[in-house]
Amino acid sequence: MAERKKIRLSLQEVQPGMAVAEPICLEGEKTAFLAEGALLTERILELLRLRGQEAVVVYVPAANDANFAMQTLFRETYQSLLGTLEGVFQQLRYGGVVEKEQLNVLAEETMVVVHQPDIFSLLSMSGQGRESFLHHSLNVGLLCGLLALWQNYDETMVRDAVTAGLLHDMGKSRVPEHILEKHDVLLAHEQHVMHCHPFHSYQLLLGVSVPDRVCRAALHHHERLDGSGYPEGLKGDDISPLAQLVAIADVYDAMVSPRPYREAHSPLEALEELLQGMFERFNPAICMKMADRLKDLLLGATVVLDDGREGVIRQFPHSLSPRPLIELPAGMYLDLDREPDLGLVAIHGLQGTWGSRGGVESGNC
Repeated sequence: MAERKKIRLSLQEVQPGMAVAEPICLEGEKTAFLAEGALLTERILELLRLRGQEAVVVYVPAANDANFAMQTLFRETYQSLLGTLEGVFQQLRYGGVVEKEQLNVLAEETMVVVHQPDIFSLLSMSGQGRESFLHHSLNVGLLCGLLALWQNYDETMVRDAVTAGLLHDMGKSRVPEHILEKHDVLLAHEQHVMHCHPFHSYQLLLGVSVPDRVCRAALHHHERLDGSGYPEGLKGDDISPLAQLVAIADVYDAMVSPRPYREAHSPLEALEELLQGMFERFNPAICMKMADRLKDLLLGATVVLDDGREGVIRQFPHSLSPRPLIELPAGMYLDLDREPDLGLVAIHGLQGTWGSRGGVESGNC
C-alpha cells in the first residue's frame, strides 16, 4: 500500500474520495460518526458544510507521490480557470462587456490543461461532481477539448471545441438565479425560460466576435439528431459537428454532477445514456470514443452490487455494453450483461463514491 500521511484541509480543499484520518462526529437530530478510513462523498461534504464544519483531517499520499503531485497541480489550475470563468460570467450577469482577448486567454489556458496527460482521469477525480453551472461550463470545455483531440481534429478545431464548451452556457447569465438554483423540477413557464438560454448564449457570443461555429454550437448544444431537442428542433446534419460534440460532453458532465433537484449519477449510468442514445440522439462516432476512454478509466474500480457483494471491474464484454465483467472474491466472475436484474449500487474510485440514482437527462440542465 502506498505511504500515506495525515493533513488538515479546509472543506474547500477536500475532494470526494479522500479518506477520513480522524473520526468525525456529525451531530443533529441523530448523532452519527465517520470512522477513520471512511470515504468522504459529495453528500457527506455538503452535510459537513451545512453543519458549519470548516476543516477535516484526511489521509493523502506522501508528498513525493507523483500522482498526488499531479492531482494537486490540476486542482490548483482548475481553481484558477474557474476564477477566470466566473469573472466572465459575472461581467455578463451585471451588464458588463467581455473583451475578445479575455476569452482568448481563457481558451489558451484551458488548452494547456487539455494537452496534459491523464486529464480525463484527473478531471474525474478532481473537477467533476460539483453543482455549480460554472464548474459544469469548465468541465464541458475540458471534455470538449479531449473529445476533439480523440477525433483527431486539427488544432484550430480543438481550440474552437474548448471555447464552445466553456461558453455554451453563457446564456444562463440571463436566467434568473431562482430558476437556476431551484431545488425541484421546473414549472412549465420556468422551463420555457431555461430553454431560452441557448439563444442568449448565441447572442452574447455574437457580441464578442468568436468563430461562427462556436456561436452555433452554443445555440444548438441541446439539439438532438432525431429532432427531439431545442430550441429549433433541428435534425441530423442540420446540427453542426461541433454542436454534436458539445452535446455529448454537456450530457455526460450533467449526469455525473449533482443538481439542486437530484444527486450525481455514476459514470456507468452516463455511459449507458450515451450508448442508448447513439444514432437517434447523439453522434455515434463521438459516443464510441467517449465510451472507450471511460471504460479504460473504470477498469480496476471497486463496485458494490445491489445484493451487497463487492467486486472489481475487470473488463467490458463488448463495445456497446455499459455493464462490465466483475471479479468477485475467491476468483469468481460475474458478467452483468447476463444478469439483467442485478445492478450496481456504488462505484468506488476515480472521484469518491457514486451511487445508482435512476433517471436521465431531465430537469434544469
